[in-house]
Amino acid sequence: MIVDRHGSLTGGGIGLVAGGALHVENCTLVNAGGQYGIHFRPSGNSELVVSNSTIANNGGGGGIEVLPGAGASANVTIDNTRILNNNRGIAVFNRGHVTVRNSTIAGNTRGVRAAGGDASARIANTTISGNLTGLVAANGSQIVSHRGNVLTDNVNNGAFTGSVNQL
Repeated sequence: MIVDRHGSLTGGGIGLVAGGALHVENCTLVNAGGQYGIHFRPSGNSELVVSNSTIANNGGGGGIEVLPGAGASANVTIDNTRILNNNRGIAVFNRGHVTVRNSTIAGNTRGVRAAGGDASARIANTTISGNLTGLVAANGSQIVSHRGNVLTDNVNNGAFTGSVNQL
C-alpha cells in the first residue's frame, strides 16, 4: 500500500487513537506535510508493528510518533523499515516502548527521540545517520543499544543511555 499525501491533500498517513493492535506491513507512507507518517496515540494499552515499510518526507510532524494517553501504554516493534527525511524519525513519549531492528533512520531532524521517564527505545542492527541529531533521550527516558548499530555522520550523534546483550 502507498499513502502519498503530496499536493493539496491534508492530514497524516495512518493514525490510531483508540486501543488495540495496528500492523503496518509492506507500506510506503510519504509526504504528510505537517503531520506524521504514523501517529500512534492510543487511549488504551496497544501494540504497533511496522515491518518492511518506508516512511519518508513527512515534514512538520515526522515519521512515527508514539504517544500513549493517560494510563495507557504502547508496545511498538519496527523491523526492516526505512525512516527517511522526516522532521522526527521516531518520537516516543510517556509509557511508549519501542524496539527497532534491522532498519535505517536517516536524513531526519532527529533520528530517535524519547521523552518522559517511562519512555524507552531499544535498537539493534540499525543505521542512524545523516540526521541533525541522531539520538535524544530526555526527562529520564532510555535509548538502549542491543548491538550491531551504526550511529554516524549525524551533525550531533547523541548517545545511547545504555546497552544490553539481548532484546
